[in-house]
Parts: sequence; C-alpha cells; structure tokens
Amino acid sequence: MTWEQGRAEVAEALRTRRLQQVTGGQAVGEGWLEVARRRLATARLYGADDPESAYILGYDAARHALVGVLAHQGLRGTPRAAT
Repeated sequence: MTWEQGRAEVAEALRTRRLQQVTGGQAVGEGWLEVARRRLATARLYGADDPESAYILGYDAARHALVGVLAHQGLRGTPRAAT
C-alpha cells in the first residue's frame, strides 16, 4: 500500500540520509511495538504514584512505537535524524 501524504517528506529524509531503507529482520517492527506496549502498561500502572516516571515511560513508549512503525515501512532513522 502506498499513500501520497508525507511522501515528499520521506523522500527528502532519505535523500538527506536522515532515514535509510532496511530489509529483512531490520524491517520487522513487532519487537519495538511490544516494548512500547509494555512501557505504556507500566506507565499506566504506576502513573498515579509516580507521574514523572510515568511521563518518561510514556515518552519511551511513543518512541518505540514510532521506530516500530518505521521498521514496518522498511525505514529507520539514522544518527543524522537527531541533528
């Protein structure tokens, strides 16, 4: 499946090497998504008692989920993406 929304941004990120294409095991995001699910569940469990830690876990869950989605698309961020 392909879509138009975001296509130019992804092409630019590939051109500038902020994203790179991956195949095989690197293009499987389920492990990342499972970690995201666990982090979110833990954040919900302890959120009332320790909101600062829950926030950090929620942020980490979002980060892992997004890496997993990119992997499912055959993409991953590069060190250049952080700059």
